Amino acid sequence: MTKKLLILCQIGSPEAPTPKAVGRYLQKFLMDEKVITLPKWIRWLLVHLVIIPGRKISSAKKYHKIWTPHGAPLKHETEKFTEKLKQELGSTFDVALVFAYGQQTPEQILRPLQKNNYAEILIAPLFPQYAEATTGSVLQTLLPVVQKMFSQAEVKTLKPFYSQPEWAQAWTKKIRALPEDQGHVLFSYHGLPESQIRQVSGCELSDQCCARPEISKCYLAQCRKSTELIVRELNLSNSSLNFSMSFQSRLGRAKWLGPSTESEAIRLAQNGQKSLTVVCPAFVADGLETLEEIGIDLREKFFQAGGEKFALVLSLNDDSQWVSGFAEVLRRAKSWHQVDFTSP
Repeated sequence: MTKKLLILCQIGSPEAPTPKAVGRYLQKFLMDEKVITLPKWIRWLLVHLVIIPGRKISSAKKYHKIWTPHGAPLKHETEKFTEKLKQELGSTFDVALVFAYGQQTPEQILRPLQKNNYAEILIAPLFPQYAEATTGSVLQTLLPVVQKMFSQAEVKTLKPFYSQPEWAQAWTKKIRALPEDQGHVLFSYHGLPESQIRQVSGCELSDQCCARPEISKCYLAQCRKSTELIVRELNLSNSSLNFSMSFQSRLGRAKWLGPSTESEAIRLAQNGQKSLTVVCPAFVADGLETLEEIGIDLREKFFQAGGEKFALVLSLNDDSQWVSGFAEVLRRAKSWHQVDFTSP
């Protein structure tokens, strides 16, 4: 049987918690036209003259708080997940891990595999909900490389897996494993500027718009659906527990999806909510956005506003149930979209 090549895609992390390394990472990440949707010359000025000088030192301090002996948590957790997934999938698949903004280019990572006569290449961005800044960006980078290096192969990309039961059930297990009463459950998703949402999907940012049957590229609708699925699994709507959703990691002055996670946590505390549990379903591996932004910074602000108990539900990482569940998602034919390189 001819092997298939599975390419897992993740964003990446700086190679060290230093201003120099963080600056290099921010340059790669923020100069992506799908991350900051401005003309190239404006983007260059903004990134190199404003964002990097203003953020590389403070961001390096944040990375330093969560750095491990193995390096960046996001990179290490994704590597552990990849190794477990290889074992779960067995000999039918070769598995490669590509970081879109890593030290090695996709070409460097995939070159040792080029000699293999793969009939099928499967590209799996590790982002549950579709966004141009994540899934769209890594596919734009990776697809031309794959087409050039594996021209004989049929290429498929993984559809957003936010609606897959294995994903929702894995999160449910993590939340239920908390040792104490969860209090208010806040579902915090990575934020995006409203302009990006409208541009990609024609989204009207309304309840009616999010209820459309076709939401394959609508980030907001997929985030809402993600919350709905996990809430259903937890039976939160049929209990005394409360929940809400919010968006984190705002950058710049443009109007972003709201409410912001920080403002929502403070509002809850000021309204008498003493116990808060935060879940971050936009991430399948822990990194700066979960461990520092939520686990350290938001925790402190919630306590300052009057809260007393705070819990961050760690991400799925290399949880065995999630590894097995994701393997099942990958094995389903309907999970994939075939790439047609001849279409404009």
